[in-house]
Order: sequence, then structure tokens, then C-alpha cells
Amino acid sequence: MDNKYKKLILKGGFVCDPFQKINQISDIVIIDGKITEINNIFKDDININNDFKIIDVSGMVVMPGLIDLHTHLRDPGYEWKEDIYSGSLAAAKGGFTTICAMPNTNPVPDSAPVVRDFFNKSKNSIIRALPFGSITKDRLGKILSPMYQLQEAGVVGFSDDGDTLMDSNIMRQALLYSIETGLPIINHAEDVVIKNNGVMNSGVVADRLGLKGTLSSSEYLMVKRDIDLAFETGGKIHIPHISTEQTVSYIFEAKKAGLQFSSEVTPHHLTMTEEWVYGENGIDPEFLSEKSYDTNTKVNPPLRSHNDVSALIQGINEGIIDTIATDHAPHSLSDKECSFDEAAPGINNIETAFSQLYELVTEKKISLDKLVSALSVNPSKILNQETYGSLYLNKPAELTIFDPNTSWVVNEKTLLSKSSNTPLKGKLLNGKIVLTIFKGKIVYDEL
Repeated sequence: MDNKYKKLILKGGFVCDPFQKINQISDIVIIDGKITEINNIFKDDININNDFKIIDVSGMVVMPGLIDLHTHLRDPGYEWKEDIYSGSLAAAKGGFTTICAMPNTNPVPDSAPVVRDFFNKSKNSIIRALPFGSITKDRLGKILSPMYQLQEAGVVGFSDDGDTLMDSNIMRQALLYSIETGLPIINHAEDVVIKNNGVMNSGVVADRLGLKGTLSSSEYLMVKRDIDLAFETGGKIHIPHISTEQTVSYIFEAKKAGLQFSSEVTPHHLTMTEEWVYGENGIDPEFLSEKSYDTNTKVNPPLRSHNDVSALIQGINEGIIDTIATDHAPHSLSDKECSFDEAAPGINNIETAFSQLYELVTEKKISLDKLVSALSVNPSKILNQETYGSLYLNKPAELTIFDPNTSWVVNEKTLLSKSSNTPLKGKLLNGKIVLTIFKGKIVYDEL
């Protein structure tokens, strides 16, 4: 990556910045790490000399650096799966310039010293890495973490992600604290009692495979409880990884009634169905084979039905669902090379997310503007950092360049993450992130 130039010109790209309503072919001038011009031609007063590096991005999409509200970096405690540095490399390859780390680590970020240690480690990150603190001590769901102290230490929200906070009274208390902190509460949206140890979506596919299913109501009822509590308290809540038609319908009605909250959906829930568990890239095979029971498709919440996927896409299109977050969950080989029942849930997808989602654009299921909004503008609003999600003039340049005309095959050997638990191995993806710029520096470059 060549960062010797203090001045960059990105020439001829299609600039998509939903926040500023920019959708046009333009040149972008970056001087001393800040965007100084967005024009369709070079300004006459710009002296082009040897200090400038001109990058031809004709035919490509230039957009604000992507923001991931839901990333698992496994650091501290599980660094063999991922660490802050390797996670930042993978994120930059995926076009992300800001990632938010979930707190299912060891130790749990339930105290200021653990949060400060995260920031010390994140100095090695090549992009912006921000921590979530835990809602409860040790993520046990019994005693609230010291939220004011964690806020002062720099957390951007609170979650016990990976474990559902089942105690309604404690959830209510957390939401009351969110009024003062202004930081969102994210509760893993699955009722563990109703889930009843299910390992995939309840239905025909689970029955055929002989796997225990998870009812969609396990999600809907937990989401409803949390939104009801947020409405009662006035607290700030963000609903993670929505996966069912029923949940989308409820969120629509809740927002129609004036309730204020935000939500997210993952790339895999937007693009994959329960049939992916067969190991045939979503095809329902006539006969089961050794490919069946693909543990890389095991996620919480599980991959759902075609109707659910259609509802989620509609939710993004209609603004019912606010953001797309990866829920990047790297695992070791031993976590996945076992029976489906025993396999750890989670998909490694931060490097493939945008390419995977762009397929919905080419199929005219989601507009480019909606997709970019869900991955930049909207998450920046939730973080109260709107400059992260827009190409503002005279602000640090954080941009992502996507080439829709470059195809690539997902190869575990070329992934920058420490882990490779993705069901997309060997799959051809159309369109690729080719350049990521963070604070004016090129942090990923395939041009």
C-alpha cells in the first residue's frame, strides 16, 4: 500500500453518498488526509504535480467507508480465532473503516480497565475499532455492569451478545441507564426457553436432516418484550440480527405506532436460506450427501425460509430495518469440524459481505443507495458519529471503492481473517472491494 503521497485524486468513479444525496460520476480530491473536493472535473486551482497520486476508479463505486455495528474480534481470550489486528485487516479488505466489537471475550469488558486494554490493543488496528461493554457482569445476566464507568472508558453501547438477557427486570434497568448514557442496549434476540436447544430453523429441512429446529417465535417474542420495555422506559434499544418475517411485521407495526428504536439484519440472512445447510449452495438436493450438515451454515439465529428472506429484503427497502451488520463470527477448525449439533454457531463473512450483498443490487431486489445507507449512514447515526458515514468535505477521508466488474472466488488461503468458517468457500462472487481508505491512508489496495 502506497501512502507516500499527501494528495490523492480518485478519478471518474460513481460517487454514492446517501447522506449528502450524491449519486453521480465525480472526481474526489484528498489532501492531507481530508476530502477537499468532490467535482466532475479537476478544479483549475489544483496544482497537479508529483505530490499527487491519481487513481483511476472509472466504472467503480465510491462510497463512504462501511460501518459494522456487530463484529466479533475474539480479543481478548480467543486470539487463535481472531484478534483486533487480524480482524481489522479482514474488515479493511471488506471495505469497512469502522467496526464495533462484541463483548463475548475473556475477560468480559464489564470494567473500565478491560475497556482501556481494548483501546491499547486497538492502536495496532488499521481501521477504527470500537468496543461494546457488557450489559451484565461476566455476561451472566444477573448484575448490571457499571455502565457509567464503561461509558467514560469509551464503550459505544452495551450487549451480552451470544447470551440472551432473559431477566426482564434487569433488562428494564439497563434501558433506564441508556437514557442517561445515550448508548444503545443490544440484547441477543432469542428466547432460550422457546429455542429449546434448537440448532437450525424449524421446518422441512430440519425434519429431513433429523436436526432439532428453532421456532421463529423464539426471536419474535424476545424482540417484542425488549421493544415494549424500551417504550415503557424511554430507553435506547437496537435489535440485532433480525431473521424472521414475523419480526419484520412486528417492527413495522411498532414503528408505525411511533416507537423509536433501531435494528439490523446480517448479509447471510439476506442472501441465504435454510437449504444452505445441505451444503449445496442453497440447492435442495434429491439425495443427502457428505456435503450435507454444513456446519459453516450454523448460526444464531439460524438461516430461515425463503419467505423470511423476502421479508427481510423488503424490510431494508422500506426502511423498516435500519442497518446491515455482519455478525462476523470467526471460529477455529475444531469448532466446526464436528457434528452439526456440537458445532459452534457463526459465519466468517466480513471480507465477503459487500460482494455477497451486491448480488441483491444486480438482481434489482435492493437499490445501491439503500444498500450503502444500511452500511454507512444509518449505523453512523446509531453511533452518533455521522461524519463516519458520509463523504463530508474537510473531514477525514474514509472511503470504500467497489468494482462491480471484477469477479473473484472465495479462497480460504487468501482470507485475511485468522479463521475461514464460511459456507462461501469456492463460490464465485461478482464484484469486489478493491480500495479502502481510512483517514486519508490506503489500508487495503487491489488496484
